[in-house]
Amino acid sequence: MYLETNERQINATQLLRIVGYEGYDFTADAGHVHYEICDYGEQLANPPDIYVHWKPVKESGSLPLTLQLVNQWGADDQLIFDYVIQTLNLH
Repeated sequence: MYLETNERQINATQLLRIVGYEGYDFTADAGHVHYEICDYGEQLANPPDIYVHWKPVKESGSLPLTLQLVNQWGADDQLIFDYVIQTLNLH
């Protein structure tokens, strides 16, 4: 599966994409995370050895973040991906 930095694999045919964040300030407002759940496919194209990837959006939404989560958040967004996957019960 070919993934961008804002995407994580959920299973063999789906991925989670973090679209953006808004409203967090690390003290009073935890804000929201916006996400997309996408199907995933790839196909060998012509000329040989070139893959075409497609990632159609199947669902999108936003979730409220918690101050505890935002205060633990560093340079790596994996904590946010884990939160979205767990909250939406995608595992």
